[in-house]
Amino acid sequence: MESKKAIRCSLCGAMDHNKRTCPQKHIEDTFARGDNRLKQCDYIEEEIEINSKKESFIRDLLDKESYDITNDLFKNWLQSRRPIQLKELRYVMDKGLSKDSIKLYLELANEIDSYY
Repeated sequence: MESKKAIRCSLCGAMDHNKRTCPQKHIEDTFARGDNRLKQCDYIEEEIEINSKKESFIRDLLDKESYDITNDLFKNWLQSRRPIQLKELRYVMDKGLSKDSIKLYLELANEIDSYY
């Protein structure tokens, strides 16, 4: 017959567990790996003020992303003084026109009544 050696915890002295699995073991609230130690950081909250024109620009950028419009066409759309809505620009893009034709469309969209 084999006799097993009784396991005794070196932290609390109880039987049937060791110091690694001791239920009374203190668990650190920090994490350290090598020299990189994560520290508890204090964050400073500060209010950000953005003027209404920049807020409008941010909304247009969000629309640009949702309609999946390229940066250069968006830039042309802005520089043309936003002659159409971005959803109309997406519609024109979906028609299969080349970028040059779309840029021409943006340039002439405000004057369409005088042409047709």
